[in-house]
Amino acid sequence: TNNLGAMPFVPVGTPSVGTRCRALFRFDLAGSIPGNATIQSATLKLVVTQGTTLTNQYHLSRLVVDWGEGDGAGGPAAGIIGSPADEGEASWYARFFSTNAPVWWSAPGALAGTDFVATPSATGSLGNTWSTNSFSAPAMAADAQLWLNHPETNFGWILIVSNEDTFGPAVRVATREDTNN
Repeated sequence: TNNLGAMPFVPVGTPSVGTRCRALFRFDLAGSIPGNATIQSATLKLVVTQGTTLTNQYHLSRLVVDWGEGDGAGGPAAGIIGSPADEGEASWYARFFSTNAPVWWSAPGALAGTDFVATPSATGSLGNTWSTNSFSAPAMAADAQLWLNHPETNFGWILIVSNEDTFGPAVRVATREDTNN
């Protein structure tokens, strides 16, 4: 039920406590790229700020429904779990949390084929602390071109570890709030 929208990291994977973590990313392409551009490639670079000795595969898939980023930092007391989602913020259960009229994911954590495209746009690995890892594939360029041509479809990507049923492979990746990474 928490949101981590303003944290300096986002967890991805299944930590030893067994709670699955998925990361949502969205970028303002229309504000950075001319509208008539042709996108030939796209690369997402992620810095792992807390890694694991295991190298795991992660799937990056295009979201097809909107969600609310929020600012679920909760201050220092929030630790690694963020804070309870506020109005309009995404959580594991809701795309837009609300005490009156929440907008739910099709299934907790988002559902393949309904909330996000079932075939990943890219697959890559994340592992060691302070490593920079890149995801790049033709489908990512196609996603970015779609978002540039039709900004109303830009709901970003969801990053999911391929072996969510295995406890312990969670990593933390830096967000824009981590100004060092």
